[in-house]
Amino acid sequence: MSDPADLRWVLLDLDDTLVDTRGACYRACMATARELALPVPTDESFHRLYGRLEFPDCVAAWCGDGHFAEFNQVYLEKVRYTAIGDVDGLLERIGRMRMRAGLITNSLPEEAARK
Repeated sequence: MSDPADLRWVLLDLDDTLVDTRGACYRACMATARELALPVPTDESFHRLYGRLEFPDCVAAWCGDGHFAEFNQVYLEKVRYTAIGDVDGLLERIGRMRMRAGLITNSLPEEAARK
């Protein structure tokens, strides 16, 4: 077994560090509300609630109760996550340095896999 002093790790945060989660969700929420002819969240309302409430509660606050299932179905088709910076290059460099990488997120496993 390796000496613990020889083990080197880097922990990487997924949301809004490696992946532009907030921006992707903002664009998808706006497009979804417009497509479904629901009230479009204001910029202030989106940024005040997103990440502080569970997503179904955000949708209810923005668009009214009873819209989450339909909203989420369209939203999931529209959300497109993009990397922040050169994530592939970062991972390659970590590998060349013979470091181990771990990913931390508060996203559910299926959400993290999409991102």
